[in-house]
Amino acid sequence: MCLFCGLSVKYNEKEMLKAKAEANSNNLQKKEGGFFEKRAMPAAFTVMFMSLANSSVATFLPLMGIERGIEGVSIYFTLSACGLFCTRVVGRKLPRLLGENKVFYGAMCFYLCAFINLIFATSRWQVALAGMCYGFGIGFGFPLLNSAAVRSVESNRRGRATSTYMAMQDVGSSVGSTIWGMVANSNPFTTGYS
Repeated sequence: MCLFCGLSVKYNEKEMLKAKAEANSNNLQKKEGGFFEKRAMPAAFTVMFMSLANSSVATFLPLMGIERGIEGVSIYFTLSACGLFCTRVVGRKLPRLLGENKVFYGAMCFYLCAFINLIFATSRWQVALAGMCYGFGIGFGFPLLNSAAVRSVESNRRGRATSTYMAMQDVGSSVGSTIWGMVANSNPFTTGYS
């Protein structure tokens, strides 16, 4: 459900840049109160849902490994870091070559594959594959979402857009850990991945 909600958000870079140019040309530098940047909310909500889903893995993967008799599930975290590193090597060029939307949707497919692998994982190699897919998914997805949040506002509001993005990421992680804790208390850990 978290991934479906995240994929349902559409980003149109041309419209965001056009709105930003119009705001700058009209000098619409209003002083707005509040903590959140409204125009950054689509990206912020997407990362919130992704963090909500991620909190189940980060919190309960070792316990799932014990429940299923899979040894060495820590390979998930090692390979997710390797996948993340790989995205940093090619991360600047790929969105320019293929377009940000294609790379983002590809990242969401990797992210989804990580969870599907964990749902059906019965061996260490499946957990390892899930870790690599997760690394690719967040390695491309999170930076693209952050740049979408920042580009949606004028230059003097980028700090607020970034803080909105990061705050929603924290909300997803903290609320997710609480929810998954309640789920795991009354169900097998596998329930959290399906």
